Amino acid sequence: MFRNQYLVVTDKIHSNFQEIDPTYFHGLYIYVQSYTNTSVAKHLETELFLIGYIIDPQHPGYSNEEIINDIVQNCPTEKLFFQKIQILSGRYVLIYKNRTFFIVTGDACNLRQIYFEVSNNRTVLTSSVKMFLTYYEYEPKISQLKKDFINEPIIYKEREPAWYGNKSIDDRLYKLLPNHYLDLSKKVVKRIPLYSPTGFLNEDDIIDFVSMMLKGTFASLVKRHKLIQGLTAGLDTRILLAAAKEFKNDIQFYVFNHNDLPPDPPNVWVSQRLAQKLKLNYKVIKPDEVRPEFLQEYVKEHIVPRILPKISHLQYFKEHYSDPNIINVSGNASAMSKCHYGYTNQKISLEMLLFFSGYHVSKNPFVKQELEEWLTDVSPYAEEYGISVLDLFYWEQRQGNWGALQSFEKDLVIEEVCPFNNTSIHTSLLQVKPSRRASPNYVFFRKLLQSLEPETLSEPINPYNNKLQGVVKKLRGIIKRHPYLKYSMYQLGNFR
Repeated sequence: MFRNQYLVVTDKIHSNFQEIDPTYFHGLYIYVQSYTNTSVAKHLETELFLIGYIIDPQHPGYSNEEIINDIVQNCPTEKLFFQKIQILSGRYVLIYKNRTFFIVTGDACNLRQIYFEVSNNRTVLTSSVKMFLTYYEYEPKISQLKKDFINEPIIYKEREPAWYGNKSIDDRLYKLLPNHYLDLSKKVVKRIPLYSPTGFLNEDDIIDFVSMMLKGTFASLVKRHKLIQGLTAGLDTRILLAAAKEFKNDIQFYVFNHNDLPPDPPNVWVSQRLAQKLKLNYKVIKPDEVRPEFLQEYVKEHIVPRILPKISHLQYFKEHYSDPNIINVSGNASAMSKCHYGYTNQKISLEMLLFFSGYHVSKNPFVKQELEEWLTDVSPYAEEYGISVLDLFYWEQRQGNWGALQSFEKDLVIEEVCPFNNTSIHTSLLQVKPSRRASPNYVFFRKLLQSLEPETLSEPINPYNNKLQGVVKKLRGIIKRHPYLKYSMYQLGNFR
């Protein structure tokens, strides 16, 4: 249980994890379960503790230990530390200490989750709420507001279920969202300053930088791990395929197909054609129905588990890719720069955020409360760094909660890597005009594909089943670019 999870506490008092010998780091007892890497580095008064794995795309040959040693030697101040980690990829938690600063922060999207409690009595950090409850032998403590939210008969489940805000399901823990750090000395959460790469003159410069970063990530990964990589008809997996072309012989590509009868869905026939043209190691996987014993194992990891068809994927991974050196390459985090909620120069209201959250029908009070707190906090940050509130909404709320949960669920069976999980990649992409990044044509990203590997454009991206569907989807894509138009249509009752 708790494969690839961690728990950090200041009170080593319980015996539930007797089989784990904790590591001590400046008043913290750090417990890690099987397959979770840890590394520690020290130089003069600067110390760093790593949980997970970390990648320097500009130095693909560097190991975890070499990267954190480089950080402590060259980042004696918090400013230098924040500048440095924004160029790094991976899925990690970093506990950083110098003479005056003691903090914890995570990867770009906090895909290795950080739940925390800080009080006068204790400090707790963990990736798993269930692990926290097990350690302290607690029963879940869930407010009535949260209970009403998760018990909504349809809406919560329809959203798969999407959580919002910086609270955990258990009232004792908060969640550290992307672009934040926790000051362990002062017991407060603060926002991380952003340091965009400089010197970009045009789109070509950005393409060169993003290409270098993605290729460097793959170069690092193939030195450390055996890779499996999903390939669908979508744009995100196409970009990753193009970035991985130099290493394609070291990667097992796959697609899941749940169809029992022809015709095959676009995800299958498009990826099959690409695999033939590019001579990929590729297979179509028809997962078995989820067996009761695996479902039971999965449910034990959660307080409110998501029972989705994708659980069959996890079961397949466990049965065929149990080697801890195998890592799954995912397109998670790539949508952050694609104007998922559209773009506008007008002010974003709380009601609009509630609409884009998907909980606008019920006007759920818990979600509304959380979004109101977040909007008040994020607005000055968005203005300071010239990033739209809607882009930050996807980055911090959608990726920090729903996206991180996807990676957490896979921890039960396999480690995951998301090459787009890198702050400098997104601060670079966000310099591109929104109209060039947005649906329905994603002009910039097609240009990126053309630069990386033109042949990946030889097959359609998310093709339509018929002309009518194509017209409808294109129209929806155009509307999606304009959040006020979409929101106005919703108010008129013409658009869901």
